[in-house]
Parts: sequence; structure tokens; C-alpha cells
Amino acid sequence: MGGYLHASIGQPCPLPYDAINAMKLFFTKYYGVNWLQQIAGKKSTPRSQKMAVDITCVNNLKQLALAFHMYTMDNSDTLPTADNWQTVLKEYLGDAFATIITCPKTKNVYHYCLNGQKLHDFQNPSRVIAFYDDIGAHNDSICIAFLDGHVQIVKLNGAQTIEELAQQEGFILQK
Repeated sequence: MGGYLHASIGQPCPLPYDAINAMKLFFTKYYGVNWLQQIAGKKSTPRSQKMAVDITCVNNLKQLALAFHMYTMDNSDTLPTADNWQTVLKEYLGDAFATIITCPKTKNVYHYCLNGQKLHDFQNPSRVIAFYDDIGAHNDSICIAFLDGHVQIVKLNGAQTIEELAQQEGFILQK
């Protein structure tokens, strides 16, 4: 046995705690957030179910942003157009394409906000919205992927449209 102690049970563990967390993340991603609760014989709570949907949505948008950046690097820093983004990103997302481009809650395709510009045309890519979910898909929040590749869950704070939210939060929205 290794020299690691499992933090939750204090017993020797052959893997470092980070590896255990990585395995938990793997099982959560592929077998659902409730796997640990099911093993323990507990039912999932509505809060844990909401968190699972939010995490899946963020993960989908992160993968979409990564595919978007791979496409952009392969195409002389040119962004996909509004007409072809799904077609060109499908090559980068493979078999998971249909799952990744849709919100796990609404089953609607994410919205794309850019249209064939050059990546270097943007002064502040961390504020430029690239992809976003439907308003209200996550109750009082929305998941947004930004041009620099980061993904954020943003509170709506009364905003009824993506335009209102962008203005309220100082985001840049190209439509």
C-alpha cells in the first residue's frame, strides 16, 4: 500500500487524494452525479440534481469553446460564421457533437454570437460572449462561454434578454 491516507476515512490509500478526486469526477461525468449517493443508498436532492445540470452545461460549453479555438487556430485565426459553426465544429467534437452543443436542461442548441471575424479583432476577449444558453434555462442564471475560452454561470439579476444582461454586466455581444 502507498503512503497516502484517504482524507474521509483516515485509512491507507494506494492513490493520492487528487487521483481519487479525478476518479470521482470521471464517474460523475460518465455515470451521473448520483452514483455516490446511490452507492450509499441515499436519494439525490433537487439541489444536487440542479448542480449536476449546471456542471454538465458548463462542461459542454467548455468543450464547445475548446473546439471553437482549435478551429480558429487551424483557420488563420478566423472564427466560424453564424451559418456554419455547427458544421465546422462537428469535426472537432466527434461523436459527442449532438450532446455537447445542446443544453442538458432545455435540450436546445446553444446560441452562437460571432460571425467570421478574426480573433485578433477583439480587444477584450474575456468580455466577448461566444456561446450562451437560453435565458432562464438555469432558473435565475445563464451559462456563457466567452471568446477567451472561459465559461461562467452568470446571475440574471432581472435581465430578460441576453442584450440586457450584456449591458448590465459589461459584456460584449456581437449579433
